[in-house]
Amino acid sequence: MYGLKRLLEIEKERKERKAEKERKKKEKEEALKAEKRLRRIKRLRHKQNQRYYAKKKKERENERLAKGDDKAYRMILIVKNHKRVKRLGCAWWKTEAYRIYNEALEKNHQEVKFPVKFRTHEGASRKNNKIETKWELIIVERIGDDDINVTKFRNEDGKFVDAEIVDNKLYKIIAKDEWFVEEHFHVYGYHPMKDRKTYSFILDKLILEKYQSVDDVIRLNTIGNKLIISYSEDFDFVVCKNPDEAERLYSTLQRDDRLNKIKKIVFLGKIVGDSQISSMYNKIEEKTGWDRGLVTRNTVI
Repeated sequence: MYGLKRLLEIEKERKERKAEKERKKKEKEEALKAEKRLRRIKRLRHKQNQRYYAKKKKERENERLAKGDDKAYRMILIVKNHKRVKRLGCAWWKTEAYRIYNEALEKNHQEVKFPVKFRTHEGASRKNNKIETKWELIIVERIGDDDINVTKFRNEDGKFVDAEIVDNKLYKIIAKDEWFVEEHFHVYGYHPMKDRKTYSFILDKLILEKYQSVDDVIRLNTIGNKLIISYSEDFDFVVCKNPDEAERLYSTLQRDDRLNKIKKIVFLGKIVGDSQISSMYNKIEEKTGWDRGLVTRNTVI
């Protein structure tokens, strides 16, 4: 049996434990109430923000409509021979779609120095031994149930021709322009498939760097489908898809502002005369070890 003193101590400890338990319970209830109040305030603020931004959105929409803008789902696409290749963006408003479209076109036309004109994809229709390819940037708009997906645009001859996306009948084209894709070349000394080079490489590495490093005139010619860059007792050459492409590359270099003011870089045109042609082919054959048929081949299409 406990004495009176011990019993009083036990009773006191019991009351303290009970009081502590009540205190913790009250603190927990207060914390739950505070959390509930906070969640309620957040919900109210969220609803207020939703109403505010919905109102602002409606005001902006009305302003756009008043200015003649048009709301409909539109996509900005890169297409190759009328088939989608890549989506650059999308927009609900016509002005926004045209902003994306115009900025992409401007950047593309500035960056691409020598665009692709022909391709080597088998199965395409051939014309004069060239496989023509056409890249375009377009804006397409989703059509309604009673609408058609064919629109008319003027071609290079000024005639109206049908334009459509052949792999998607749910959209019609509302704007289109030429999209440039950088051409890549086989430069001798580099892998013809895995390490093809661009116009900028030819300009910077084969011409301008050679101009800085050799004490001689840099001479440019074409022969067949090849651009010849001669210096001192050596030369580099670039294999193009056909003679027309070699001439196009030559003419583009000839018009380049970085070259046409340098007197030690001269453009000598197309190599003519049987003896000169044979001499150049002999040099290519000696440099590469290729057989004569490969050296004189004028197309890689």
